[in-house]
Amino acid sequence: MAQMLSSRRRWRSELSVLLAQSATPATPSPAPCASLWPNPGRSRVMPLPISYCEGKSSFFSNPGRNPEDLPGCRVQEALERSMYSEGLKWCLALQLLLPHCFLETRIQGQLANPKFAISGSNVSLRIPNLPENYLRLIWFYTADQKILEWETNQPNPDYFKTKFKDRVTLGLQDGTLHIYNVQEEDSSIYMLKVMLKSGFEEEWSIPLKVFDPVPKPDIKIEKTQEMNNSCYLILSCMARNPSVMYTWYGDSGPISERLQNGVLNITVIPQNSSKFYRCEVSNPVSYNSDTVYFISPCKLAQSSGVAWIPMWLMVMVPTILGLLLI
Repeated sequence: MAQMLSSRRRWRSELSVLLAQSATPATPSPAPCASLWPNPGRSRVMPLPISYCEGKSSFFSNPGRNPEDLPGCRVQEALERSMYSEGLKWCLALQLLLPHCFLETRIQGQLANPKFAISGSNVSLRIPNLPENYLRLIWFYTADQKILEWETNQPNPDYFKTKFKDRVTLGLQDGTLHIYNVQEEDSSIYMLKVMLKSGFEEEWSIPLKVFDPVPKPDIKIEKTQEMNNSCYLILSCMARNPSVMYTWYGDSGPISERLQNGVLNITVIPQNSSKFYRCEVSNPVSYNSDTVYFISPCKLAQSSGVAWIPMWLMVMVPTILGLLLI
């Protein structure tokens, strides 16, 4: 520790001398930095971040240039001469000399779980375990579009003139952003930034995806072909919303994995025949379906209502008779 403090004093002393010298016009003399580049035709690994020597790009592109012409090169030389032989100790010493340059004021952003919502509903975007000791809070719709900003020493937040005007409120207790009557175009990655009392800034991102309700699909019989005690069926399911997933069901449950195009190709045999086929379309927040009925593997019922009439009769007739007998 004593050795490090001694080195620190020596570097400060050399810095003071060189800074004083750099304030006076330089007299022609051998370039003090020239010894650092004994062979201008070869590159040299810099022991310091190159941003500390201004004009570095033009210097490296012109090796014949006098390094002393670079602003701050005297400081660079002093630091290099004192620290290059010290290996990794220069990094710690530089942090002691220039603490403000190494102060980290921003904590890496954190991604919260995505939210899904149906259009027309209300959504609350909340960050769990939000720090309590913050001075300022800002919600963003995009990286450069603010929704609201709140200084905790003020009674109310400031709401910016955006499409969210009069559709958002802030929960002052936990920083929750409440959005009312969300629409599909409100989908975005929302961002929350808070400035802590310690001077650090933290940020979180919450993806929000808003979906319209899934409309009722229509099943179309594309093909029915009888083949040796079997039936080849092609059924297509059409939905007006393209952003949906398709699933087909029969008597025994799901027939196939989810499909993007909604077309079902199936060869029906007595062992896997079904009296109905249902197409279900869905998104993360809603679903809808359509059903067709068959009275035999290749013979379609007249309508879905025909298949339901016997069921209604089976349920309603005993009920009506029971009421009449009371």
